[in-house]
Amino acid sequence: MNEPMHLPGDDTPAQRLARIIRVDHAGEYGARRIYEGQLAVLGRSDKAELLRHMH
Repeated sequence: MNEPMHLPGDDTPAQRLARIIRVDHAGEYGARRIYEGQLAVLGRSDKAELLRHMH
């Protein structure tokens, strides 16, 4: 079986997974903050219900 070459300084599989999860979490956090900002500005508009659903 040919395994990918591991070079010094390369992430271990556990480190790679932790990085992927961290990036995913940061993206979700950013999206929620965007929706909160949109609600702050558009919370009384006709788009408010849609934004609340997305939040």
